[in-house]
Amino acid sequence: MNKLTIIGNLTRDPELRTTPNGINVCDFTVAVNKRQSAEQKQQGVQPEADFFRVSAWRALGENCQKFLAKGRKVAVVGSVSVRTYTGNDGVTRANLEVNADDVEFLSPNPNNQNGGYQNQQYQPAPTQQYAPPAPPGPQYAQYPQGYAPPAQYAPQPGYAYPQAAPAPAPAPVPQPVQTQMPIAGASAAAVPNGFTAVETDDLPF
Repeated sequence: MNKLTIIGNLTRDPELRTTPNGINVCDFTVAVNKRQSAEQKQQGVQPEADFFRVSAWRALGENCQKFLAKGRKVAVVGSVSVRTYTGNDGVTRANLEVNADDVEFLSPNPNNQNGGYQNQQYQPAPTQQYAPPAPPGPQYAQYPQGYAPPAQYAPQPGYAYPQAAPAPAPAPVPQPVQTQMPIAGASAAAVPNGFTAVETDDLPF
């Protein structure tokens, strides 16, 4: 089974072309750095790289041409083949070509246009504040805070809300009148009508 996975950076911008059969294909080159020893890293030695020519077909190639650029980091999975050619100096060289089955974009897009390859952060929809329905007619009760009644139901200038009638005053309670029993020897003016002066000795107690 011929299946290769490489991770590297593009050495040039991708190029989209169309075959005589009308199929779109995108070509770009990926540089894959070789492993370095700890000593080489400490000395700051520039790592060596292997170069792979990648071909992505149809919709995959169109996305690569749209969202990739020189220097972007990608992971490519596909089958690899070796093609030999002779340079201008007469030396025969080998070129590794990858027919991509999948291309993963590993560098963030500065324009935030990733074509769906990176998850967008979820933003909840703003909640709307509930507004009560308009009253059928003028209301004398206080409206809820933040709610304004329709213009046709708003009180006119100079309008005063009806006030409750004051409670009636309680009826006066008659006070009992104490009448002193007349005694003997009282003057006729001090004896009320219907009473007779009596002697205290005639009282039974």
